[in-house]
Amino acid sequence: MYNRKQGVSVFLSVMIVIGFFFRLPASAASLRGGAYTDNKALAAKLTNVLQGKAVLFRNTDETFAVGDSIDPDRVYTWGGEYPVWGYQCLAYAQAVYYYLFSEIPGDASGAFRASRVALRARDALSYQSMLKAGVGCGAYVRTTGNSDYSFNGSDGHSFIVLTYDEEGITILEGNADYNGLIAVNRFTWRQFNAGRLTRQGRKICFILQPDLTAGTVKASSADLPGDADQSGEVDSGDARLALRAAVGLDSFDARSEVYRLLDVDGDGALSSADARLILRAAVDLEVL
Repeated sequence: MYNRKQGVSVFLSVMIVIGFFFRLPASAASLRGGAYTDNKALAAKLTNVLQGKAVLFRNTDETFAVGDSIDPDRVYTWGGEYPVWGYQCLAYAQAVYYYLFSEIPGDASGAFRASRVALRARDALSYQSMLKAGVGCGAYVRTTGNSDYSFNGSDGHSFIVLTYDEEGITILEGNADYNGLIAVNRFTWRQFNAGRLTRQGRKICFILQPDLTAGTVKASSADLPGDADQSGEVDSGDARLALRAAVGLDSFDARSEVYRLLDVDGDGALSSADARLILRAAVDLEVL
């Protein structure tokens, strides 16, 4: 049995190394919708979005995965009977929302076109406020620079809620780096309220909540070492992510949730030792 598993480990190592230069960024290739929702149909669609398998925009055949950058000079329109202009965060978030729920959340003027407005006019977000409003996976959030909380098409940010808990919130956002980057980011509530709101002079304009996921939040698997994609298990996707980080093909903020989960030996650095431990755990040769 040990020799068979050792062979599997070697084979998996080779396959992961071969896959280092695969098109999808490692963070996208390992992310799955099932980490954020128990609804199988929604999870499959969300996986397509995260991994760049979903065609979101009508006037281009390009797909975008987490880790890709949207061309800031390109203008997109998304599906439905009411085409809307936009690019980067606003267009991306609305296109994702439409792909997931077949519903356009709003137009360029900020008019609501969604099933339910869960929250509006807030200075900050908290676990309790989100939970009380029934915000769930796939909710569309718009921030604004207007002091009266009204929609501002140029001074504001749009993103999709993936999950949240008492510790913080995980979001999917376009233009996460102000240069078009699509990213999944995990924040503590303090980090989110400072980094996405007060430091930018912004407030919560509204949160639009699809009826499909209203009131449902899937708990994060953040306490499982090595489970960087938070799928609930340590698998080949986590091992590939660890290997890419170890050889410098991907880098993560040392304060991020992904970094903490990949640093399984707890030495404060992402190295080949972490990658080896995660790879062994993925083929049941190690318990983390």
